[in-house]
Amino acid sequence: MRRSTTFLGLFGALAAVATLTSCATFDRNDTAAEVNGHTLSNEQLDTLINHETDPATIRERLSSWIQITSAAENPTSVHSLDELETLRDTVLADLIAKYGGAGQTQYEKPLDSTNYICLGAIPLAADVNADDVIAELKGGASFAELAQKYSTVDTLAASGGVIADQNGTDCFDPTTFDSNFTGILTALTDAKAKVGRPVAIDGGDGTGAMIILYLRPFAELSLQDRATIESSTIGPALKDLYTNAVIKVNSHIGVWDPATGTVIAPEAG
Repeated sequence: MRRSTTFLGLFGALAAVATLTSCATFDRNDTAAEVNGHTLSNEQLDTLINHETDPATIRERLSSWIQITSAAENPTSVHSLDELETLRDTVLADLIAKYGGAGQTQYEKPLDSTNYICLGAIPLAADVNADDVIAELKGGASFAELAQKYSTVDTLAASGGVIADQNGTDCFDPTTFDSNFTGILTALTDAKAKVGRPVAIDGGDGTGAMIILYLRPFAELSLQDRATIESSTIGPALKDLYTNAVIKVNSHIGVWDPATGTVIAPEAG
């Protein structure tokens, strides 16, 4: 899974629109922050920031820990970014399981009604029969496996056939998708493509080579993408968790800002 620029991705976006509780700052030399009685020591924070000294980086990583811990049913002690990411994924999976469903239903609607397009593609060589490849997919082979086996485009073979933009984004609203990948949405519509049902279209190079297009099933999307698609349902649940959280931040590091859901510089508080 690709790690977002700010590490949190969805959490950061939702926190910005929530009304979070900030109870106090404190001045304990051994503790960076506390959420609902769960503490992060200065030593643990130093590990999370990889011993960096940039104040903005420190506040960003501390914000990540606060947001994730606020939303976790059973917060665990974290000593590395990998452990924090694991806790984040647990929180997202729990939220999707409890509150999700509406987003998936919307995603799986016909192309003229869906709100996200997450596409896979396998350009085939002219001597490869598209129907045979589709039969392999229907027989249980994974789309990623078939992309690695058959794709004539190295980048798609490496990505398991996942279509992404230059930033690594692989799920798009229909308008953005159409502007980034001109003509493909029309081809999908003409082929009456549906989520989970591969279609084959002419590659258009005059050789007869085909391209298999595949609207990726919800279950095959990354956890972050599934959370984004379900954001309208899990967002309110996150807001409730954040609102009821008791959050304290070491005043030497910064101040918890309820309006943005982040730790801000002490002088800005």
